[in-house]
Amino acid sequence: MRLYQGLAPAILGVGLFLIMGAASLAALLRYSELSNWLGYLSQPYLWRVICFSLWQALLSSGISILIAIPVASCLVHRRFFGRSFLLQLFSVSMVVPTIVAILGLVVVYGRTGWLSQLFGLQIPLYGLTGILLAHVFFNMPLAVRFLLQGYDLIPSGQWRQASQLGFSRLSAFRLIEWHYVKKALPGAFVLIFMLCFSSFAVVLSLGGGQNQARWKLLSIRL
Repeated sequence: MRLYQGLAPAILGVGLFLIMGAASLAALLRYSELSNWLGYLSQPYLWRVICFSLWQALLSSGISILIAIPVASCLVHRRFFGRSFLLQLFSVSMVVPTIVAILGLVVVYGRTGWLSQLFGLQIPLYGLTGILLAHVFFNMPLAVRFLLQGYDLIPSGQWRQASQLGFSRLSAFRLIEWHYVKKALPGAFVLIFMLCFSSFAVVLSLGGGQNQARWKLLSIRL
């Protein structure tokens, strides 16, 4: 009984979310006949767009998480000048307008960008590569903040014991940090995945040949 009482707020929140989703879907279906929806669902390009959206969201989430793990570990173990400023800078990526970030990526990675002028590097910005760059820019700092919350749960006594036993960084990560970090990974991954899957502005700007299909999918959803 106590278990159900503890889960009551979560069950209530999930129930309200499902009710709102069902009501929104019912209102959307009301403005079009079933035959029209079946026609939309039978179009091959729609499924290609959905598969591409799922694939880029999966890659973006995985890359953001993989980069965030060592970054968060370094921020915990190292105290350096500008650390607090760097953490505050991570917050900027969550509030900066999408179009501003995309223009910044074009200035740096574009055909006539800084990397091309300084080092002669040509990065295929328009396509999956550009989408991944933009999503990692937005979501890697968010993943770092999730992981830092997991690091805050590690008791200070475990750090002292690891130091007394002479643990290496790898051993400390495997035996201590990972048990707390992995608890924050599912929530961070799901949140970033949903943000990447629904980010029309990034995909429409950098998606290359996917733009037209995404516009059509957007019009169907609306």
